[in-house]
Amino acid sequence: MNKKLKWSLVAGAVLIVIGVIGGKHKPDPSNVDSTTGGAPAGTSRGANPRPEINQLGLAFAQALLSDDIADALNGGKSNIGLPSLGIDYSVSSLQLAREYSDNEVAADAKYKRKLLLISGRIKSINKDFSDSAYLSLPGIDDFSQVQAHLDDEGATDAASYKRNASVMLVCTGAGMIIQSPMLRDCTPANRYAARIDKEWRKKLATWFADGGKWPGDDKSGTALAAMYVARTAMPDASACDQNVGGAACRADLQRAMKTGGPAMLAEYSRIRLWLDLPESLPLPGNASNKKSAG
Repeated sequence: MNKKLKWSLVAGAVLIVIGVIGGKHKPDPSNVDSTTGGAPAGTSRGANPRPEINQLGLAFAQALLSDDIADALNGGKSNIGLPSLGIDYSVSSLQLAREYSDNEVAADAKYKRKLLLISGRIKSINKDFSDSAYLSLPGIDDFSQVQAHLDDEGATDAASYKRNASVMLVCTGAGMIIQSPMLRDCTPANRYAARIDKEWRKKLATWFADGGKWPGDDKSGTALAAMYVARTAMPDASACDQNVGGAACRADLQRAMKTGGPAMLAEYSRIRLWLDLPESLPLPGNASNKKSAG
C-alpha cells in the first residue's frame, strides 16, 4: 500500500462511503424489476439505457486493473485472480519436481497441458538438439531439474539471462522425460502480463460502453465500478492521471472519500443498472489464487 493503491481498498472505501455495503443504498423502485432485481422488462437497464461514461473514471479503473494483473503474474495477491487470466496453477519449479517425483501420474493429471505460472532460479541456460533455447530450473536434485523450453518470444531473451537469477515464466506443462519435468512455450511472465493487460483493459472499456454483465465475477465487477466512481468524485486534473500509486493520488482519493459521497452515490446509481451491478455486496477482498499449487 506504500507504493500503490490496491483496488480492494479503493473499492471497499467507496462502497462504504456510498452505503452500498449492507444494502443501505436502495435504487429507485421504478427502475427495478421486483422479481429479478434488475432493469424492468422492456427497458433494458433503466430509462437511460446508454449513460455517458466518464473517461477519466474509466482510465482510473483500467490503471488499477493493470496493477492488479501485474501483481497476479508476479506471484502476488490479486483481485481478478489467476484463473481469470488463463493461468491454471502457480507453482515453483522445485514444487513441480517434487510432485513429479512423488507420483508422475498424479502430476501429469494436474499439470500436463495446463498453463502454469512458474517461479525459480536459473541453474543454466542451454540449447536442445534442435538448437532451441531452454532454461534449467531447480528440481529436487541435479538429475531432476525442470526444463523450461522458451517460445519464440521468450527465446529472444535467452542471451540476457544469468545463472542464479530469479525468473517468473508462463509455460505449458509437458509431462516428464526421464526424471526431468518438462515445460513448453515458456514466455516471461511480464510479457504475458502485458498481452493479457491489453485484453482486460479492452474488456473493461467494452463493458462500460455496451453494458450488461461483467465477464468476471460480481465482486470484481463491483470493485471496478467502485474505482470508476471514485475517480468521478475527484477534480478533472488529478494526480491519479499521471501516477496511480503516488502520494498525491492517494491524497486526491482521500479528499474524495471525505467530501464526494453524494456525487459517488449519484454516479453509482446512474450506472448500476446499465452494468448489471448488484444492489449490495460484501466488502471486496484480495482473491487468493485458488489454484496455487502446494
